[in-house]
Amino acid sequence: MGEITLDRHSDLVVSASIIYTAKEISDLGYKIVQSSDFSKFKQICQMRDGRMLTEQCDEMHFDFTSGNSFSLILFDEHDQLVATIAARKDCLGRTSLAQLLEKQYPRILGGVTGSHHAPRAHEISGDVVYQGDFWIAKRHKVRGLGHLLPRLSLLVSLSRFKPDFCYAVVAPRMAEAWLPTKSGYACCQTNLIDWSVVPEGTNENFALVYSNHSDLQHLAYHVYAQSELAMATLQKMKVA
Repeated sequence: MGEITLDRHSDLVVSASIIYTAKEISDLGYKIVQSSDFSKFKQICQMRDGRMLTEQCDEMHFDFTSGNSFSLILFDEHDQLVATIAARKDCLGRTSLAQLLEKQYPRILGGVTGSHHAPRAHEISGDVVYQGDFWIAKRHKVRGLGHLLPRLSLLVSLSRFKPDFCYAVVAPRMAEAWLPTKSGYACCQTNLIDWSVVPEGTNENFALVYSNHSDLQHLAYHVYAQSELAMATLQKMKVA
């Protein structure tokens, strides 16, 4: 058998990391459904335990197509809903994430924003992918899905969109426990939005978690390198 050499940033490495992560989820007994139908996604989200669809993933507020978005939905062996997550690409160009959220959040949440947002939000621009509507049924939270499903979504986003950045907005308690970094996010910054007038019903500020393109490629290679496929072929395959 001849020797195979792959560049560590190869699309094949990304694909292998997706397959391996999906297999980890499948081995837990879950069925993964990927879709770009956000009308159906909205219906499915109505089945979640008291957790309605967020505005960021609602067709009333944003346009969703197969070219800019997808959702991942998990079901158990009885076809009961287990978990959801969704991704949407925004082509910001030179507009920063901070500028985008200054417009989006007051429209969606109410309130009035200031100008002293998290510094990293001013640095994120270009093609960015938002990761949201992450939910897991309580009875399944102890099985590792809290790390595996967001990781799979990041890897699929890297493969489909090749973004400059992927980001999510999480509760401060999650950021303080560094839970997003276990899923594959490289960076975290608290106090994302500077509110001049806090929206009604908002009791805490959000935290920003994100990865740039190089971070995502590093994640894909790290997952690939640990996969059974890589271990089984290690003697015949070199990654440059």
